[in-house]
This record gives sequence, structure tokens and C-alpha cells, in this order.
Amino acid sequence: MANAALIVNGVVANVISVNVDVQGKVVGYVPDSGVTLVVSQTASKGDSYAGGVFTSPPQPVIPPQPITSVLSQDLMAQFTVGDYTAIVAAVAATPAFGLLWVSLQAQKDPMIIANARFKAGWAALVQVLGQPRMTAIATALGVTIV
Repeated sequence: MANAALIVNGVVANVISVNVDVQGKVVGYVPDSGVTLVVSQTASKGDSYAGGVFTSPPQPVIPPQPITSVLSQDLMAQFTVGDYTAIVAAVAATPAFGLLWVSLQAQKDPMIIANARFKAGWAALVQVLGQPRMTAIATALGVTIV
């Protein structure tokens, strides 16, 4: 027994098992008109066949899914000593920012970046650290904040 590709219009339509003789010739099977039969242990359905060579179709490129959440510890790991110094000053000066900072530290579940609360916290960090620094942090996290 051997595998054989049934080729229609240069494409493997199916792979079947066939009987072969000692020279590797198919015995006991005659393909339909317009179908070419080629003994092959490597051919797969959907492969193209030309010039005696089977070629697999290109695999589809699946784009990576955008990151939709971040963990608070991943965000906090991006902060430098200079960032922390600016944040501590903002917490001391603005109770609303202090509350956001405490919420960030207490956050255990992933933060959904499309969530209004996350966006408010991000906007506050932009005010404290500046847009260039927060853009660098977003890039490091692999997220796009809109």
C-alpha cells in the first residue's frame, strides 16, 4: 500500500491509499478522466503539483490580536524613580489623583484599556508624567491608548 495524490487542474483534490507493485506502479486503480494519479508519501489535499513537485499553499497570516488589557503590576513596573517622584508629588497635591493611585495599587484584575476608569487614570498619568513618557510606557506594554 502507498499513498497517491489525485490531481485535478494542478491541485491535489484528495490523497488515497492504493496498491503498488514492486516498481512502485499503481495496480488495480484507474483514475477518472481529467484526474492525474501520482504516488506520494508527502502530498496533502490542497497542494499544487507542477513539474513533478508538490507545493503546499501558503499558510494564512493571522495578525496578532491587539492587547485590550494590562495588569497593574506590568504598568507599575515601567515607572522609573523619576516617575515615582512625580507621582508622589501629584498624590500629595491632588486628592483625586491620590485616589486613582491607590486604586491602581489595589487593582488585581486586568485593567481593560477601553474602560472609562482606565482612561481617566491614564489621562491623569499623562498630566503628571507627560505625553512622551506615557507613550513610551504604552509602547513598552504593547498597547495603544486612544
